[in-house]
Amino acid sequence: MRDPEWLFAYWEISDQDRLRHNLNQAGPDRRMALRVWDVSAGNGHGNGASHYDIVVTEFAESWYLHVAAPNRQWRVELGLLAPNGEFIAIASSNTVATPRSSVSDAVDEAWMRVDEERFEQVFRLSGGETRPSSAGASEEIEAGMGARLKRRILPQYLLGASEQLAAASEMRASEEAMRKREAPEGAAPFHLRVDCELVLYGATEADARVTVCGQPVALRPDGSFTLRFALPDGEFELPVKAVKSSGDQQREITPEVKRQTK
Repeated sequence: MRDPEWLFAYWEISDQDRLRHNLNQAGPDRRMALRVWDVSAGNGHGNGASHYDIVVTEFAESWYLHVAAPNRQWRVELGLLAPNGEFIAIASSNTVATPRSSVSDAVDEAWMRVDEERFEQVFRLSGGETRPSSAGASEEIEAGMGARLKRRILPQYLLGASEQLAAASEMRASEEAMRKREAPEGAAPFHLRVDCELVLYGATEADARVTVCGQPVALRPDGSFTLRFALPDGEFELPVKAVKSSGDQQREITPEVKRQTK
């Protein structure tokens, strides 16, 4: 595979097979060709899968295939193509999947569990407890910043309904106070809000056990998973560990990320 829209096929045919299929005598009525099958969603050759043919030279041993359809599954057959469309397959490839050509549209809300101890550590690293009063931030704004961090970092399902409402109210109050402080007297309110989220995704065997930062993660039926984080400025490690269902094998990968707002 070269990119989301191009595949690379290669093959080797023995002299015996060339003689058996009369490949050395290929002509207008028997041409060497590649039949490219779109087998996405598990469709087999006889279940409505679409295909198209590419004629190749008789002594070719590789070919680039422009599929022009990212995020699909493909299988390629090498064989002889007759003028009436009859195709005699000689060899078949394994199934390959082209990747997406754009950012993933997965927006499932799978928030990482962050316990109180880890939250307090992140909150301290963000400067939430050490912001000097000389910086002009009032107690109301500092409290709002703390509430905003808690609302963003801790999953909402770990907070009670009353805590969620209180956090949202405090955040709105702090933002309103900030706008009033910065706006010239008599001017209409003007504000800009910018934020970003981190998407962590991966895949393993469907029955494996996966943890992120030591917390278990639920897998989809195909073994994939997606987590979304809203982190403050700072550097973070997100250790991902997968253990085979039998327990005799494991893998660990630790992405390191840095967020810096200027």
